[in-house]
Amino acid sequence: MRNSKLMIIMLVLGLTLFQATAMAEMIQGKIANLDLQANILTISRLSPATGVMEDLKISLTPAVELSGLNSLGELKPGDEVKVEVEKDEAGAFQAKAIEISKPIGPAEEIPATTSEAPVAAS
Repeated sequence: MRNSKLMIIMLVLGLTLFQATAMAEMIQGKIANLDLQANILTISRLSPATGVMEDLKISLTPAVELSGLNSLGELKPGDEVKVEVEKDEAGAFQAKAIEISKPIGPAEEIPATTSEAPVAAS
């Protein structure tokens, strides 16, 4: 009986800890605003739930991992980014990692080939 109570207590504690573990989410969109003094990044994206554009505020910490850039100061409004976030106890987004998407430039023109000898008409 004593072992059963101990197992039940361990099971309840395990489930409680599992629920408290934050689940990571990936947010992709364009930077609408970056406030480095307040450590807030605002991302504009198309809501997967409603299909309407929305702005999400994401808290930044010095521990955020950066990919494709050396510092947060390199980010600017209009940049396409992917941000891995977790929600804190209050439900606010906390950035865990930021990856900047490299913009794709206009297609390069392929120069027309020229033939040195005229092609004879048949």
